[in-house]
Amino acid sequence: MQWYFILLIVLGSLFLLMAALFIFLTAGKSGKALGRLGSVNYAHRGLHGTVGGYDTYAAENSLTAFARAKEQGFGIELDVRLTKDGSLVVFHDDTLDRVCGISGRVDALTLNELSETRLSGTDDTVPTFAEVLTLIGGEVPLLIELKGESMSADVADATARALLGYEGEYIIESFNPVLLGRIKKLLPEAKRGFLLSKHTNDPKHRSVKYRIIQRCLLNFIARPHFIALDKSYPRLFPAPLVIKLFGTAKIAWTVRSPEEEEKAYRDGFSAVIFEKFLSGRGKSR
Repeated sequence: MQWYFILLIVLGSLFLLMAALFIFLTAGKSGKALGRLGSVNYAHRGLHGTVGGYDTYAAENSLTAFARAKEQGFGIELDVRLTKDGSLVVFHDDTLDRVCGISGRVDALTLNELSETRLSGTDDTVPTFAEVLTLIGGEVPLLIELKGESMSADVADATARALLGYEGEYIIESFNPVLLGRIKKLLPEAKRGFLLSKHTNDPKHRSVKYRIIQRCLLNFIARPHFIALDKSYPRLFPAPLVIKLFGTAKIAWTVRSPEEEEKAYRDGFSAVIFEKFLSGRGKSR
């Protein structure tokens, strides 16, 4: 029976090695480093629509929506991406179709071309990240999502340059761990978060690369302080394990009603990214 015990030792050693490798790959950092930013609620793409008793419509990711969130004292979630000429603008989609009603990719247009593009039929145009920083002036925290699925870190480089000297509070998140890893190098004090969901509709989300990323197997590149987790999947593996082992914080997106907000707190989220209503908790002032 000696061979039996040798086999058990070998299998046990392999299991421990694989477990150690998994922990290394998925490791996060303690969410305690977020401080109060881990309990601030963030208006998703600003306080857009007519939420809050405003008479006029505010487009998402517009200066008007950001001004309203600032006025109400909420943190602000926003998206940054690059134009054709390398300018950093605040816009969620990779194309203009949904928000602007015209065809074209953001990265195929220059800043001058985008500067005349109206958002959702309003007077607002696509803002630059610099304009948003000037508008907010450090009065409320920012949750900045880096958009980009390629291995290029240009958007992270541009964001880091824009934030140098900015005295306001902010945290940075992305679905792309490569971008977060670049931020870790350029802005080592910046708090980082990995966006996690369970997308299945888009074929690209079923690719091997995407499955590896969404299983947190590239966390070692960025060592995130928090996981921004789709509120519909509060226990999506391996998020609970990362949170339990490393004390990584958990922020919910996107919450769209008071009932969903209360459920998010019951599910253990410390903060929420919200839209279509006024959050009842987590104001920044």
